[in-house]
Amino acid sequence: MKQCHKDGKKRPDSVTEHPEEILSRASHELRHPITAIKGYADLILKEQIDSHEAAERIASLASNMEDLLTAIFDYLQARRTLG
Repeated sequence: MKQCHKDGKKRPDSVTEHPEEILSRASHELRHPITAIKGYADLILKEQIDSHEAAERIASLASNMEDLLTAIFDYLQARRTLG
């Protein structure tokens, strides 16, 4: 049975799945928030926006950073388990 993390994403009960699957998922889960973070940072720096819009974009940056930290933590846990 898969358990849900606080972010609602399903996680495997054990990390005994194939290392290729773990690396493939980790690669995707790392690239997605990094791309979003870069995009929002570029928009904030390049556009003249009001403080409300800037706050929304900064909130999105923070959310994507949290996703990135979770993906890194999961990857490191899997690496420790696999040896």
